[in-house]
Amino acid sequence: MKWFGFGERRTPEENSKIRSQPNSSKASRVTQPLQKPQTDIVVYGTGDGRRCRALRELLDESGFTYRDERVDEDLSTRAWLQRTTGNDALPKLFIGAQYYGTYEDIQALALNGELKRILGGGAAMEELERKRLKAEMSVASIIQLLREEESLVLNEEGVETETWLEPPPQPRLILLEGEPHPIEEMERIVTHIVERHKRREVSLSWRSDKG
Repeated sequence: MKWFGFGERRTPEENSKIRSQPNSSKASRVTQPLQKPQTDIVVYGTGDGRRCRALRELLDESGFTYRDERVDEDLSTRAWLQRTTGNDALPKLFIGAQYYGTYEDIQALALNGELKRILGGGAAMEELERKRLKAEMSVASIIQLLREEESLVLNEEGVETETWLEPPPQPRLILLEGEPHPIEEMERIVTHIVERHKRREVSLSWRSDKG
């Protein structure tokens, strides 16, 4: 895609630093005590857009501080946002380095209770814990991840097979390399897999990490 902005392109973080200087017209006004977010929250929008105002109001109601980036005349940033997200709709919400969507997306997250968890850093903490469990590759961590619908990949001399649980809510089977076994055998099966891994007979990975 061609670059339609002017001057040097900046990342959202760089733009945020530039625009984060004290400016009463951009200050986030809330009706309740502000909470310090665990992750960097940035809103890109216009000053007068109806949906942009609605998103700012929604975030104000959450009680978290955020950076309000007005891009009415900032063609460079708007072009970057379009290339990054695949559309030119405003507003756009970034939490940390991740794009979470426009107003309708954030409204849906607010309605199901996910927004406050994400804004409070809950999602980031859960992801860190999941990464820790994946790296641990113990019997307990593998069982926990299998129960969370992860699929374990066994690689034996270049041949990959998978182990996973029957879909929730109450799985009755564990599928070892495609073969079903009673869920009661899960600990024995996983213990055997871990022992083979320790003997370097197989390498282990998670399907969700393979994209």
